[in-house]
Amino acid sequence: MKNIFIIISFLFFACNQHSPKLQVSGSQPSLKDSLTIQDLDKSSEIVLKKEYNRLYEGKWYYIDILRITNLETGKIDQGIRIGAGGILGPSSVGFIEKDEIDKLINSMQQMKTESLNPASKSKTQYFFTSRSGFQASLHNNEGKWIFSIKGNKANPGSFCPLDKKGEMDNFYSTIMKAKQFEFK
Repeated sequence: MKNIFIIISFLFFACNQHSPKLQVSGSQPSLKDSLTIQDLDKSSEIVLKKEYNRLYEGKWYYIDILRITNLETGKIDQGIRIGAGGILGPSSVGFIEKDEIDKLINSMQQMKTESLNPASKSKTQYFFTSRSGFQASLHNNEGKWIFSIKGNKANPGSFCPLDKKGEMDNFYSTIMKAKQFEFK
């Protein structure tokens, strides 16, 4: 019995040593000031103004510019909202934060360049994933390059292949327009 008590005490002590501790500091920004577009779009208990401007709407996906104004603080955030899917299941929405747009554009440029080369027999995939889970990818399938997007990589139903001629270019040019977009 004494051995069981020692083992339980040891396990309790070991678990407490490795559990994360909440540290509170007086200089941390308030949650209302540090939210991302994705967080703001899902937030509650904050008075928000959301403005959408649809740049593209196709059969399987759409691209919006989203501007969210926190009416309590006056802070304005802008990003891209992409809804995709419906081919294999329910669609989902992904966000590209303002600081991620250039990374998506650079990834797309590399994918466009790669898609001009013949696809190899080995499985190859290039992809960009935003913090919200939106994913753009280029992969080879039986020697053919296929560009696709997912509203959220965790939702297989949001898979949207854009493999018809010009669809990858159309997606790319719409993202370029989104980068330059200014609400009036």
